[in-house]
Amino acid sequence: MKTRELIITGRGGGKTRRCIEIAAAEKAYIVCPTRKDALRITRMAEEMGLDILFPITASEFIKGDFGRYVTGFVFDDADRFFQMMARNVPIHAISLNEPERLD
Repeated sequence: MKTRELIITGRGGGKTRRCIEIAAAEKAYIVCPTRKDALRITRMAEEMGLDILFPITASEFIKGDFGRYVTGFVFDDADRFFQMMARNVPIHAISLNEPERLD
């Protein structure tokens, strides 16, 4: 099963929880903004009883520090990821393809 979905909710709406579920099912790496986020996500997965690969940070992703046998990525807090890449210059819009069209 190759899951492709957009997870859009307010703060505390279960976005990270859903990312963990997808990462566990797909054996994919979660990409998150910081090491602190990676540790928090790892603890959440343990509490959920799910086995995930240790998340990689935005800087590790940009450098390509994730090995060559990667089966996929799940981005948690993608808005923060893009904001970090833009060096905190405001991002006014982001366009995405609908999940069915990501191929």
